[in-house]
Amino acid sequence: MRVAIIKKYFLFFMTWFSFSAFSASRTVSGYVVDATTGETIIGVNVVVRGTSNGAVTNANGYFVIASIDPGTYVLDFTHIAYTKKSLSVDLTSKSVLLKEVALEPRVLKREAISVIGQKSQLGDLHLESAHRELSARTIRQIPGSQGDVFRAIKYFPGIEPVEPFSPLYTVRGGDPGENLILLDGVPIYNPYHFVGGNSLFNLYAIKDIELMIGGFGVEYGGRNSSVMYITTREGNNQAFHGEISP
Repeated sequence: MRVAIIKKYFLFFMTWFSFSAFSASRTVSGYVVDATTGETIIGVNVVVRGTSNGAVTNANGYFVIASIDPGTYVLDFTHIAYTKKSLSVDLTSKSVLLKEVALEPRVLKREAISVIGQKSQLGDLHLESAHRELSARTIRQIPGSQGDVFRAIKYFPGIEPVEPFSPLYTVRGGDPGENLILLDGVPIYNPYHFVGGNSLFNLYAIKDIELMIGGFGVEYGGRNSSVMYITTREGNNQAFHGEISP
């Protein structure tokens, strides 16, 4: 009987102690906003100075720190993009809700960072294989080209004709419309005859051709497959000359 009474009082004492301890703790919560725009700030660190208690604001700029002993504390608000702010809160008699804590934006000033890179030998080999320069004489010597620019380039790796007798070609599985053709820097659209499929370019008027099937810059209009840059020969106003095709 005496043991049962002792257990009863012990349980009562522990319950009362736990309730007293719980009721004595305080909670501080609130919202953190931008002082300029008034928008809530996510990711602000809120720490009770001198303790290990803290929290981070959520997507709504809200934070809550519970289980704080009664007393007066200082809250430190820190964020990488804002100036640090400290507030004193009195939790002696009750919990506190901070409706709005405004932080001032700050600009991080650092010295300029220079990043210098070097091309690897493998990258240079790739660019060499993706760039080809052709002269009119070289095109004539390619078997089956018949002196036509489009027929000649179809023998290069990565280039496939759309149809056997069509001047259209694709590069590495792309679309014919992704190929850019420039004549002295001017874009040429549909550079072939409607009948026959031969190109419009007179081989005797061409000085050289640069074919790029990779590694070209954005100055070429963002084409994805290839760039063909055709340079024409300069005329001579001091003498007459010409060529005869067999």
